Amino acid sequence: MREVSVKVDGEMLAVADFGDGALVMDVGGKGRCPSPMDAILAALGGCTAVDVYSILTKMREPVEEVRVHVEATRREEHPRVYTDIRLRYVIHGEVSPEKAERAIRLSQEKYCSVGAMLREGGCALTWECEVI
Repeated sequence: MREVSVKVDGEMLAVADFGDGALVMDVGGKGRCPSPMDAILAALGGCTAVDVYSILTKMREPVEEVRVHVEATRREEHPRVYTDIRLRYVIHGEVSPEKAERAIRLSQEKYCSVGAMLREGGCALTWECEVI
């Protein structure tokens, strides 16, 4: 089981202590650091990027870098959950576009837990890919 302890101070910063690391979030809306909702987008990007990189490496594709640009739309009323998230993968290296798309599909459909959790909550995830 994973545990985290979160403390909010008078500066409206939330510090999530994982025991082996920490995450600071701005819960006051001042834009000093990522908000909790920003952290979800970063978690999604990190989760799927590492999947795609690992899968391409196992396919013996000469991948150099995987970047994921994440854009999201939130519902206007509370709770202001994400309704649509768009992922744009930019894959650097002499990678086959077909294999890149296969790696992304595997991440989206099988491996990325963050994406699965968001989809289960009713969020639509779409993606596109560019190999450069």
